[in-house]
Amino acid sequence: MSIFSFPEDPVWNEERESVEFPVEVGEFHGLVIIPRRIVHNLLGGRPSPEQCVEYCFVHRMEFERITEIKIRARELNEDANILITGKDIRRAS
Repeated sequence: MSIFSFPEDPVWNEERESVEFPVEVGEFHGLVIIPRRIVHNLLGGRPSPEQCVEYCFVHRMEFERITEIKIRARELNEDANILITGKDIRRAS
């Protein structure tokens, strides 16, 4: 049984131009942030917000695994959220 919980589906954040979904570990509540440029690099072209959300939904288990690795390594950003980078994607492959 995983100690990590991902209670909601990915959504688009227009302000940050990213796909986001929450993560919970015990008392910790944070956001997983996947910038559009990451999806752009994976898909090619400039994906629409809907395409970004769809891609992240389809590949959610991979993003959840990356999130767990980053939390265990305490790789949080200054807001205590998890920013998925291209380096994270390459490391997980």
